[in-house]
Amino acid sequence: MLGQTSLSSSKWARIGERCVGWVPKLPDMNKVVNGIVECSASEKTLSTESRDAECSSHRKEGLQCNMTSAYLVLLGAGMLVACSVYMGGFVAAKQHLPLSDPSSRKVCRSQVCREVAKSIAKSLNRSVDPCKNFYKFVCDGWKRKHPVRRNEVRSSPFSLVGKELDNIIKKALKKVPLPRSKQSALEKAAVMYRECMNNYNSVNATESMKILKEVLNYLHIPWPEVTTNSSFSLFEVMVQLSLRWSIPSLFSVSVMPDPEDTKTNILVINTMENLDVGFHQLQTGNNTKNDTQDIIFMNMVQRIANLLGNSSASYKTVAENVVLAPIIIASVKHFHFEVLGRTDAWPPKKYQIKHLETLTPQVSSQRWLETINRYLPVNVRVNENDDVIVMSPGYLWLVTSLIHQNNTARMFTDFIGWSLVFLLGPVSSKEIRDILNKYGQDIGMDFADSDKEKLCRKDVEDYLPMSYGAIFVHSYTPDYVKDDAKVVVDHIKLAFAYALRRNSWMDDQTRTRAMAKVQRIISHVAYPDWIKNTTELDESHADIPDIEGPYIKILMDLKEVYTFRSLTVLRQPNTRDEEFWSFSPATLNAFYEHSTNSITIPAAILNFPFYSYGLPPAMNYGSIGAIIGHEISHAFDTLGSHFDDSGNLKNWWTKETKSNFILKNYCFVMQYNSIYEPHSKRHLNGKQTLSENIADNGGLRQAFYAYRLHVDEHPGGREENIPLEGLEEFTPDQLFFISSAYKWC
Repeated sequence: MLGQTSLSSSKWARIGERCVGWVPKLPDMNKVVNGIVECSASEKTLSTESRDAECSSHRKEGLQCNMTSAYLVLLGAGMLVACSVYMGGFVAAKQHLPLSDPSSRKVCRSQVCREVAKSIAKSLNRSVDPCKNFYKFVCDGWKRKHPVRRNEVRSSPFSLVGKELDNIIKKALKKVPLPRSKQSALEKAAVMYRECMNNYNSVNATESMKILKEVLNYLHIPWPEVTTNSSFSLFEVMVQLSLRWSIPSLFSVSVMPDPEDTKTNILVINTMENLDVGFHQLQTGNNTKNDTQDIIFMNMVQRIANLLGNSSASYKTVAENVVLAPIIIASVKHFHFEVLGRTDAWPPKKYQIKHLETLTPQVSSQRWLETINRYLPVNVRVNENDDVIVMSPGYLWLVTSLIHQNNTARMFTDFIGWSLVFLLGPVSSKEIRDILNKYGQDIGMDFADSDKEKLCRKDVEDYLPMSYGAIFVHSYTPDYVKDDAKVVVDHIKLAFAYALRRNSWMDDQTRTRAMAKVQRIISHVAYPDWIKNTTELDESHADIPDIEGPYIKILMDLKEVYTFRSLTVLRQPNTRDEEFWSFSPATLNAFYEHSTNSITIPAAILNFPFYSYGLPPAMNYGSIGAIIGHEISHAFDTLGSHFDDSGNLKNWWTKETKSNFILKNYCFVMQYNSIYEPHSKRHLNGKQTLSENIADNGGLRQAFYAYRLHVDEHPGGREENIPLEGLEEFTPDQLFFISSAYKWC
């Protein structure tokens, strides 16, 4: 996933340092493989107009995180090449050197060319020297015309296209007729959307609140009136939450491909190490602002507790427990890992179930076995000799100890109860949504009920991804778009292969394995073909019951179906299949998955400003090509480099080449560390964003070389790259970089 960076938009200004005369040449492939290049780390300063932004973590690599400045990481070592190739044209123009006579060249006047040229021309600020501030040169006009509005986190071409696609899908969902009998896959998506909208528009949600209370009672957590007696087991509640509904709590149990052998599946015990309590940022300081926010938060928890419990009770202790539980875990974890110096090993270890009690003295191996089997499907029950992966053994020990201590058991029961209420409450009661909205206003945030239609579309996409995607594809994505985008993917792969062949710091053994990894990358482009076959699409949704309200029941039923699906594959072999997708084609994002060594470029991302069918190749390679290159580069970043061509967690590097790789990584860290951002008065953290920096640099470089390969392959050569009306002064190479920058304005 591209976009895991927190870099200033004005990093584009740095590329002026390498502006040279117009000498269009390919990058030195002896110095590059997947963006790992020779680089320098001298002190740099960003423009004062930069905006600081932070991104959340992920680990399926995906495109979208901070769209205001995410892609600007290209300006590190990778954009130095861009400057030498791209900016040479501007230097020559400034010196009145003849690039070409615009009047003597053909101009693309198709509708798509006119629309794209108009958008980009309005964004450019030709009074800015691109060698001094390339970002401002490309994006100044766009920023002035699209200021960030109230209640918006950002304003960018990315967010704009997201709104346009939302409107397309909204109209398409409303056009699907209501079913008269058994629902088809498309009808299930449409009915779910309508039920969601009805739920948010309903004032009376008595039935939904009743179901919420039934769920809490069923789990023996009738929050806020929780009692912890000898028969109650919070441990069992958390296992049940994960194995019946895939609802994570302090830990979860699930099935995943075995990292060491992705053809098989294995149980995994995962942990929620970064706990929050619902829009509440835990603070350890003693400043007045934090204390005030704590009070506001606890008042909000108490008000919701009054709705579900006794309307006249205070529930102050319950609210305090909700806040204190994650603080205690964070404090003990800090002591365990940082003060005592204990660490959880990477890669994660496997344990036979019969040995789990060595990690969790409070929970015997037999209890683990019996509890897990109680909620697994009958045909996939496990035995004491089966392996299970424990992602964080030290953290699991900590959690299982705390939930069994008399002085903290009630606290964590209150916390888990609140977590369920916070998850399910907003779809159960308008009163709960109103309380959450009021809390958001009090702390300067808007959420819960701000955009009902968007929330409902997101639910349909999350719970019925392929039927939702099919509605979008049928409405908006012709087959020729998929075919054209696949050509770009193939060229990017060829560019990577060329870079690997010319790489000077890899030995032959590692190079051969790296080449195999590139060649075996599965490319999911636009949509799987079967999604257009109504019969196949319906068959893929046959185990999903007809969608019927109340809405909270719909969500719980769908969670149960998908959880059951995920568990039944425990004993089944996995295959690397181009037709199996993990993401909806309607997702405005792009992904690389380590366990399958695959990239996904959904149909939604194949729209302007990322891609437009019929544009000169330079522009599509600069935009969608760089995104594709970014995702492929994740196969070789600090995490992806641990996985082989089949997605197995395996060291395929020789010691010498691995040492060289680490040195190249360190070079990137130092280069980005050297950049000072005046607005926030701090240096960038090059280590924190290293994987994304590698992917951004590598993606841009290989996209540029892939574009050159495309030009050389076609008989028309550069004639195919005719200029756009209104942008005639720019060469195809320059348009490549303008297009690459524009999408992240």
